[in-house]
Amino acid sequence: MLQRKSRALLLVCLVLAAGVAIAGCGGGGGQSEDQSQGGGSEEQGNKEKKKEKKGPEVKVALGRVVSVSPEVKRINLRPSTEDQGNKPIPFKLTGKAKITLDGKKVELDAVEKGQQGQIEYIVRKDSNRARSVELFTAGGGETTG
Repeated sequence: MLQRKSRALLLVCLVLAAGVAIAGCGGGGGQSEDQSQGGGSEEQGNKEKKKEKKGPEVKVALGRVVSVSPEVKRINLRPSTEDQGNKPIPFKLTGKAKITLDGKKVELDAVEKGQQGQIEYIVRKDSNRARSVELFTAGGGETTG
């Protein structure tokens, strides 16, 4: 009989211990919420990393304008540096592209063939997207007396 009581007591203790363990996991529900929030934070962290990830690399081309098409917002520039090749580079101007001539803001229709320029651009979907076009007159816009 004592053995049966011992076994019954042992069984009750095991059930209670299991209950405490389960309750502990339930109490850990806050932890698992934190973990799921942590998972959310991790996901948010990944999004922030994507935001931190720099956009496309900004490149610069120097050269001479060989053609311009204001109606389709395109400009072609023949590079003046050997590392950019000898063929004209086509550019599509972005909607926010800034165009200057000797430091003064101008419209694309003011760009003329033969002008020296510097174009800051990015490459997106195998297309050169001009962000800024700085053009210079031969004399740099300065007048001499």
